[in-house]
Amino acid sequence: MGINNIIRFEHANDPTIENKHHHHKHKQIEDEENLLQKDLLNNNNSSTSSLSSQSTYESSDSYPFQFSRDSSLQDFLKSNKQATDNLKIRNPEILERSGKGQSPHTLWIGCSDSRINECTALGCQPGEIFTLRNIANLISYQDFSSMSALKFAIDVLKVRKIIVCGHTDCGGVWASLSSKKIGDVLDSWLTPIRQIRAQNLNLLKSINDPFERCSKLSELNVLNSINQVKKHSSFVSAFKNGDIEIYGLIYDVKTGYLTELELSDEFDNNDDFNDVFHLNEHGDGYH
Repeated sequence: MGINNIIRFEHANDPTIENKHHHHKHKQIEDEENLLQKDLLNNNNSSTSSLSSQSTYESSDSYPFQFSRDSSLQDFLKSNKQATDNLKIRNPEILERSGKGQSPHTLWIGCSDSRINECTALGCQPGEIFTLRNIANLISYQDFSSMSALKFAIDVLKVRKIIVCGHTDCGGVWASLSSKKIGDVLDSWLTPIRQIRAQNLNLLKSINDPFERCSKLSELNVLNSINQVKKHSSFVSAFKNGDIEIYGLIYDVKTGYLTELELSDEFDNNDDFNDVFHLNEHGDGYH
């Protein structure tokens, strides 16, 4: 059992938590999904012979996924060719435009979790979204990757929108709700989320359901990352000129839908606050 599942199991089986209704609800949903999956399997079996030459999607060891742990490099290359050929048929201009450079309209800051990425969530095409993904969609000034991506996306690519997207059932958030030691690097990386947890202890303790508590901390983490983005000098300059917008979203891994989070605009029009982070070549002395 992976570390994320162990942590989730511990929270779900905490004897101090009243979550019987929650598990009953999930059991009902899972039963309905099992029935639906059986129907899909029956339909799939009736047409396997016509589909087997097209892809490995319906193979028993990987269903419902495209690949399995035993897939070979050739499986990946074959799938790449099929997907590219399909893209050329559906939208023949995409690759031609991609060959001339990129001009994305949006920066997506998301989690590395395998269940969520920008193209799956938005149904977008190659060339639309510039992407920064890491464990638990964190923005940290100690992380050169985050800072470089923001700088490049805003100052060079001139994106008009930034989306910070967290998700339900996030392993990094589950770990931050636990006292279990994972490893030096991971524990250090997740420190900002633990700090958010510490700042909101009463709120989080008031939520009995562990899954809802995890979702709430995921939301707070997104809001914290947005606050960090808002302090980046490139963002401050672009926002001051009305050239950029920022949004916070939560992706539900169970339903596939996105939910917008309400953002605070406390400092959006505060010139004194913005000037603290608005760096330029000349500066204006100390105050």
